[in-house]
Formats: sequence, structure tokens, C-alpha cells
Amino acid sequence: ELALALESIGWSHFVANDYTEALRSMEECVELYRELGSKKLITRGRVAVGQMLAALGDVERTEPLARETLAEGRALGEPKFVHYSLHYLADCALWRDEPKKAVRLYADSLRAALDYGNDMEAAIEMQGVAMGLAGSGREAEALRLFGASCALLEEVQSTFADEIAFWVNFKKRYLTPARERIGAEAAEKAEQEGRAMGWERAIAYAFELAAPR
Repeated sequence: ELALALESIGWSHFVANDYTEALRSMEECVELYRELGSKKLITRGRVAVGQMLAALGDVERTEPLARETLAEGRALGEPKFVHYSLHYLADCALWRDEPKKAVRLYADSLRAALDYGNDMEAAIEMQGVAMGLAGSGREAEALRLFGASCALLEEVQSTFADEIAFWVNFKKRYLTPARERIGAEAAEKAEQEGRAMGWERAIAYAFELAAPR
């Protein structure tokens, strides 16, 4: 119960954008999970630690941890762990300014989110794909996909993607310049096309855009 309480406190700090305090709570939580000896709980806690490290931009610690939890998630048959681990690796690619790599990783994370039916998380991964595309010089495609993701998030009444500071900063870093490069009118047109696309078509479009070229 104490470990679960610490995990909840950690997530509360995360949504308040206090990533340092969130990390402290999650690391303490993992130590308690280790004492309990459950492989699933230990991995769950380590996945939470990975989120805080990714938010802090600590790619040197995030990447090896995410690779480990990815393998553990697959071994345990836990698609959530797989999804989040892939997401953190994709975040690291954006931190490193490797947008083409981010496209591939966010697409894999999108697929993992869909595997357990989490459309809200899938829409966030779709935004990640869009940012990677924007950073790769594919502005109109990126903004079209971003518009589709926003439509789904509005439909499920989720504002999460607009409240997490590091994610908002990623969008400013990658999408804002893309809008400027193609101009306000073309950017608006692309986003509106995405919004009108429909969720199933948007998913297919995301995978189409993420396919090797």
C-alpha cells in the first residue's frame, strides 16, 4: 500500500510538471516493489521511473532503462510496459534531434497502445509521429496527422497532451517551425484535413507515413 501510494504521489508530481520530485517518489516506490519481489511490480515501477527520466531529458539514463523494461514487458506479456518503453525511446530520439528515428519508434509505440485498446495514448503517440515528421521536413503530412490526433483527444475530452510541459515544449520545438516553413494558410489547411479524416483512417495514415521510404 505504501508503494502504491508513493507511485500515486509520483504521478501527481508528474502531472504538476515537477519531474524531480516525481522521480524521487518513483525511485522510492521501486525499492519497495523490490522488497515485495514481484517481477511485474518491479517492472511497473521502473517504467514509471523511465517516464520521469524521459521528461527530464536524461537520455543517458532513460535509454538503457527503457530497453530493459521493453524486454521485461515483452517477457511478461504486458503491452502497457511495451508501449511506454517504446514511447520513452522515441522521446529520447526527439531530445537527441533524431526525428526520423522518432517517427519509427512512435509508430511502434502507437501500435502497442492500440494492442491494448488505449485510443487516448495512441493519439499521443500519433502526435509524436507528427513531430518526427515535422523535424524530417514533411511539414504538411505532419500537421495533417497532428490535426487527426487533436480531433481524437477532443472527442475523448483529454487535455493531457496540452498540460505536460516537456511534451508541450516538444510540440513548440518541432511543430511551430513546421507551420512557419509552409505558412499559416497551408498549415491550417493541413490540420483541418487531418481533423476531418476520422480515427481509423488516421491510424492507417500514421503507419503509411511511418513506413520506410
